[in-house]
Amino acid sequence: MGTYNRSCYSADRTGHALLTTLYQRSVGEKVKVYEEHLVIRLVLECGRAAGVVAVDLISGTVAGIGAKAVIFAGGGFGRAFNHTSNAHINTGLATAVAYWAGMPLKGMEFVQFHPTSLPSTSILKTEAGRVES
Repeated sequence: MGTYNRSCYSADRTGHALLTTLYQRSVGEKVKVYEEHLVIRLVLECGRAAGVVAVDLISGTVAGIGAKAVIFAGGGFGRAFNHTSNAHINTGLATAVAYWAGMPLKGMEFVQFHPTSLPSTSILKTEAGRVES
């Protein structure tokens, strides 16, 4: 088994660089992308992912989507904290859906969160501010 990189760095825009690269490569390979869909259940067949059940956030319809492979790009779960600068969509639902289906969770040490925000505004404290606190 060969080695491979487990992380990358692109200044303070690593997540955005990963997102745009994944999206551009997917479009280039003609992968069907379901934008504005919220996955609520992972469909398993013989212990393997065979699709998902998702809500179309525009129309509100629920649909089953079959697949040969499933990739979750669900962001983080910084909203698990009362005070955070994470986006409101970062609820951890993608992680929970995989967990509820019994899938192994890997690379959890790479989840980024910022629980050290100001309580009244959720504005992120700077590194310098955290040292002084």
